[in-house]
Amino acid sequence: MTLKKRSDDNSPSPRYLLQDLAARFGVLLLFSAVAHPERNRIEIFLGTVKMALKRANMIFSPATLRGMAEVESAKIT
Repeated sequence: MTLKKRSDDNSPSPRYLLQDLAARFGVLLLFSAVAHPERNRIEIFLGTVKMALKRANMIFSPATLRGMAEVESAKIT
């Protein structure tokens, strides 16, 4: 067993100050996976909007994005 493997196996999981503060008030924090589209709901939503824009073959503008986001968010349950 290599030294790196042993250190990885025995290193503590990261602990955030915010978790400690929340625990004092009896609150459990759940962190979502940042770059994992299947586990992060905002990534699923943004992916849906991006695909709708691509299918519509529209020129991008903030107003177009806002309108498409409203239409697509109404479709998501």
